[in-house]
Amino acid sequence: MLSATFKFKDVFQRFAEYELHFHHLPNDEDWAHVESICEILKVCINVISRSDYPTSNLYLIEVFRVNETLDKCALSKNDFIWTMVTKMKDKFEKYWGSAILSWL
Repeated sequence: MLSATFKFKDVFQRFAEYELHFHHLPNDEDWAHVESICEILKVCINVISRSDYPTSNLYLIEVFRVNETLDKCALSKNDFIWTMVTKMKDKFEKYWGSAILSWL
């Protein structure tokens, strides 16, 4: 839904011009956050939705890619992204921690 929303970000501005009760127009910083979130989630969602029947050898490689992406994003200087990714990493490591660590 976020990626679809981002594609239509110009529509929000036009809608705000015509609809007097629309008071929550996202600003440039909000759109930057949406774009960053979409890039991170693209990798994470790809693992889940790529195949109807993922085999373990391919699936675990994708899980490792998610871990690498989260590690990379955790170095972000953007406080919003850092906070979000830190929470994601905590949950990821709680579920996958021992499996990921055994690969390293």
